[in-house]
Amino acid sequence: MVYNVAILGTGMSCFVFHAPLLSSLPEHFKLSTILARRPESQEEVKQRLPGVKTVATLDEVCADASIDLVVISTPNELHFEQAKQCLNAGKHIVVEKPLTPTAVEADKLISLAKSKGLLIAVYQNRRLDSDLLTLLKVIREGRLGQVTDFESHFDRFRLFRKSEKVWKEQARPGGGQVYDLGSHLIDQSLYLFGKPTSITGQTYSRRQLPPLELEDAFTVTLEYGPSKATGSSSAGLPLSRELPLTVVLKGSTTSLGPNMRYIVKGDRGEFRKAGVDPQEAQLIAGKTPAKDDDLGIEDDNIAAELWSIPVSCDITKPPAPQHEKIKSEKGRYLDFYRHLHDALEHKDASRLLVQPEEAREVIHLCDLAHQSAAAQKTIAL
Repeated sequence: MVYNVAILGTGMSCFVFHAPLLSSLPEHFKLSTILARRPESQEEVKQRLPGVKTVATLDEVCADASIDLVVISTPNELHFEQAKQCLNAGKHIVVEKPLTPTAVEADKLISLAKSKGLLIAVYQNRRLDSDLLTLLKVIREGRLGQVTDFESHFDRFRLFRKSEKVWKEQARPGGGQVYDLGSHLIDQSLYLFGKPTSITGQTYSRRQLPPLELEDAFTVTLEYGPSKATGSSSAGLPLSRELPLTVVLKGSTTSLGPNMRYIVKGDRGEFRKAGVDPQEAQLIAGKTPAKDDDLGIEDDNIAAELWSIPVSCDITKPPAPQHEKIKSEKGRYLDFYRHLHDALEHKDASRLLVQPEEAREVIHLCDLAHQSAAAQKTIAL
């Protein structure tokens, strides 16, 4: 079945991510409508997405019986009410991360969707980054042994606020870098390793730009103790571990040098990866999965490095570590919508790339990171 789709919002998320990805799967989705309140936004839609209808109110979207799926790409504080209205109108929804500013709101939406037999898909696209897919492959192959230290960065360089009118630069619910960049890193950690046993948050205003309570840098530390838990993480990695694991997540808007994305250490190897996944920049440049086979392929100049020793070696007399470059896996943002279509066809939320309950846990940890930072103490989970 081909599902008719409406998008709420006309920002970067609409034009760079959702519209190109949806249009690359014409056998699964048809982008029919965009909510654009301002005349200039409506004109932009006409220029960039000819043939797509614009409406000025959410009521019009919800009243349109032909629309099956609504993509909510609006400011975080609007997600809850807009998602609730769409669900009550019988629409499946995709919501930009974070699902809502609070876990309580997320719980309400999850309950409502289940009561109506509808799907909530949260756009945590960084699970499909080239670098994470490469790291996951190395871990699955056992080349790191048991992971003991995991450091992940998401850095940018911007010494000014974009604009007073840009919602992400305002002290509003769901604002700040923990919810913006940090939510990606927290989601990736939960995806790989499951829920931690404690969290410590530190937030900073490195640029000292008002409002000072809106952090522009953060460090979030997640601790995982030895565990005999059964089962696997969402990434398929075992939850049981003999050794403790420390996860350090960092984000900054004052990082000028080359971005060190991952430093991951295990008892048999170490993985280092610089650079950033190319898909966002490629989509901004106008590439799409439908017409550009190189979308998601990283430059070999930023290939990961791996130092490893054989798992079976005598650890009292380990050999010199083998050093090699690891060719990057291809990034696959389009898989988000492939998973969604599969879930819609089978009426099965377990087929989604990101379970709404996982997205809810991301919000909970973002909130706890802020609480920890304010109290200057570690919070046990």
